[in-house]
Parts: sequence; C-alpha cells; structure tokens
Amino acid sequence: MRTFSARRSAFTLIELLVVIAIIAILIALLLPAVQQAREAARRSQCRNNMKQLGLALHNYHDSNQCFPPNSHGNATNLPNGFSWRVMILPGLDQGPLYNKFNFSARITDPAHLVLCQTVLSVLLCPSDPTSGVKTDLHVNWCFPGNASQPTGVTSTNVCDIAGSTYDTTAAVTSYAGVAGLSVDAGPGGMFRRRQDYTVKFRDMTDGTSNVLMVGENSPSYNVFSAWAPSDSPVQTTHAINSANLTCGSTICSFPALPWPNTSAAQSFHEGGAHFLLGDGSVHFLSENMNLTVYQQMAHMSDGLPVGGLGQ
Repeated sequence: MRTFSARRSAFTLIELLVVIAIIAILIALLLPAVQQAREAARRSQCRNNMKQLGLALHNYHDSNQCFPPNSHGNATNLPNGFSWRVMILPGLDQGPLYNKFNFSARITDPAHLVLCQTVLSVLLCPSDPTSGVKTDLHVNWCFPGNASQPTGVTSTNVCDIAGSTYDTTAAVTSYAGVAGLSVDAGPGGMFRRRQDYTVKFRDMTDGTSNVLMVGENSPSYNVFSAWAPSDSPVQTTHAINSANLTCGSTICSFPALPWPNTSAAQSFHEGGAHFLLGDGSVHFLSENMNLTVYQQMAHMSDGLPVGGLGQ
C-alpha cells in the first residue's frame, strides 16, 4: 500500500517575514530614485515654463520695441497697475484672457477681482507646494508703504476697493522680474518697481547672455500676485535661497516676524534656483555662487560682464 506525504499549502511564518523584509528593502532602495526622477521632471517643467516666459517677453519686445514694465497702468499707486505677466499673455497663448482686462481701469477694481484668481500652470513651478490661489495677499496686492502697519487695516488711499482690507484672494506665481541691488534706483536690473519703467535690448550693454531677467521666487516665501505688479522684484542683495536659511524648515508667510529675505530669489529645488537670461536661455544658478558675480549678472550695464553661461 502506497503512502503519500502531506503537501504544504502555504508559506511558513519565517518565509513570509523574509519575503516582507526583502520587499521593504527593495522599496527603500527604489523610493529615493523615484523621488529624484519626479523632481528631475518637475525641474525640467519649471525650466520649460521659464523658456515660455522668455519667448513671450521677446515677442512683446518685437511688438513694442521694449520689454514690459514691472507695473503698467494709469494709477498713481504702484499696486493698482498691471503686472508684466498680464502684458505678455498673448505670447503665452492667452489672448482671450488678456482681452478681458480693462487697461483704462485699475487692477484692483472690482471687475478684475475674479480675473485675478485665474491660475496658469506656466506661472507656477511644479516643485513648489504652494496652492495656485492665495487668500492673504495683504502685502504686494495692497502695499501699505509701511511694512510695520498691521494686517487688516483698511487703506482706501492705497486700495481703492470699497470696504477692502489688505487681505484679498488672487492667483500667485513662482516667477518674478529681477530688479538688481535696488528695486527703485537705476540703472540696474531689468524690472524695477517704478511704474512704466521699461528696458530695451540696447540697454543690456553687458550682453543679453550675461544679464538676469526673471528669477524664481516661491510664493511660499514671498506671496506674489500673478497679475498685480510685484512691489518686491527679485533683489540680489541676498544670496539665492537665503530666505530658506532664515525660515528653516517652516514655510514663511506674512505677517510672521521677523520677515525673511523675501526679495531674494528662492525655490524648492535643491541647491539653487532657475533664472531666465536676457537672451531667452534658462540656467540653474547655485545658492553657493559668488555673491559679487551674482550681483554683476543682475546689472545689465555695469560694464562687468561675467561671461555667457551658454545653453
């Protein structure tokens, strides 16, 4: 009579634990690689966004014989004007949105409030976790002219919206014009805070491949409205990502004090930020680069070109 041995129908506990351990090790090895691949894709998309901005800015210059100003409009107060990003909308295939803005009015007029909540992906770095719309634009939307003035105080002489306070809701952006060492005094950077201050190709006497035009400035650190003009374009007084060093791991937001170096270029990329140069090329600049060289690149006509970065 033949006998048959019993067959196992399942793993033993030890075998199961070994399999789980192997899977855990593989996940631990693969996860950083997956994260790096995703960040590389986000950085590539951020770079492409700035490329599109460069093309739109050059198209604007071709049509108007100058680059758009940081602030354009008929209002005496800078925050009531229109951002340079509004002016290049046709070059971003956003002609219908551009046509909805009334340039004889102010950006802060009630008719524009809904328009100013329009989010465009080309204006946002995908590495930045900030939402496309913010509700606390109480600094660069209705700038009080006095940084110590408390949030929530109505200022009809600055924000000509009936019953408004410093807080409002609008779409934000990760990209700001480069002003250089100072937001007001010229000559210097491409985008000064002054209203209707424009620059032409001929003004970049240091060479278009040597001049910074637009830099990253995360809305997690400096809440820029995408459509109202920035009261604090990127300044090169501070090194790239210096606000990160001030705020540590905490995302800074107004009106938390002490305020960080909010006008410094900053991003959520590891080690630096992307910049658009005058020739339309995009480069990633290290946060550890020589500060003097960085400041020279932001000045379009100081006679101290640092040499083209190439493509």
